Order: sequence, then C-alpha cells, then structure tokens
Amino acid sequence: MGAATIQQKADRVAALMAKQLHVRGTTLSDTLRKGAGKLPKAVRAEARFLETAAAQAQHPKLLVQIDDRRVAQAYDACVRFLTGVDRKARRRAMLAGMVSSIAFSLFAVGVLFLAVLYWRGLMCGGKVGFCARGPESKRPVDVCRVRLPKGASPQ
Repeated sequence: MGAATIQQKADRVAALMAKQLHVRGTTLSDTLRKGAGKLPKAVRAEARFLETAAAQAQHPKLLVQIDDRRVAQAYDACVRFLTGVDRKARRRAMLAGMVSSIAFSLFAVGVLFLAVLYWRGLMCGGKVGFCARGPESKRPVDVCRVRLPKGASPQ
C-alpha cells in the first residue's frame, strides 16, 4: 500500500468525521483532536493508528514498517462506525436527555417547595389541605394539626 493510499484513507475518515459528527478540521489529526470524545474507545484507537500511519507514510523509510492489513482494518472500523451514525437519532437522544433533565429539575424544585411550606407550617399534612396560619390569622397554632370531622369547619 502506498503513501497516497494511506493518506486518502485518512482524508476519507476525516471527511466522514466532519460530515457525521460535525467536527471541523482539514486533516485527520485536526478532527481527532477536536472530536475524539464523540468516538467510541475502540474506534478512537483505530483512528489514532490511522493517523500515525498517515504521518509515517510521508517518510520513505518508515513507509516500509507500516502493516497494510492493520491499516485496512483500522480504516474499515472507522468507516463502519461513521457511516452507521444516524444524526437524527443522536439529535433526538440529546433532546430527550435535555427534556428529562429539565423535567426532573422542576419536579425536585416542586418537592422542595412543598417541603418548605410544610416545615414552615403553611401547609397541613393529611386531608385537611391548606390552612391560613399567617400573622393576620386569629386561629390557634394547633388548628393545622387537628383532623376535623366531615362537614365541620374550623372557627
């Protein structure tokens, strides 16, 4: 395998990374530096091997040391992953993660708000419901803790 072939394979992987993962860069080393975190560990290792092979292919003495089968295997692994990336599915998953995070945060804030109301005595437990225990209220302090019979109202 010649130096031009190895460089073409590296350029193809860089172009696929730019297209599928939206990582900017002209060479494979640029795109790997910026978008290596978006690749799985095994594919990232194969892409790094392809990057070093492309760098070694520029030197005639080092070109002889490159294993052609290993380069082809690394190229196939990178292309197989990058062509299988569904951009819509990744976007949907990211959106679902954001929505679930916001929903959980709102739920937690609501629970904390109700807990503070209960601890401050502004909300009664059980079936009594809300009670007005502000400074303007003439009710005794224990009114919110007492369960009233059906039909009865506190006075």
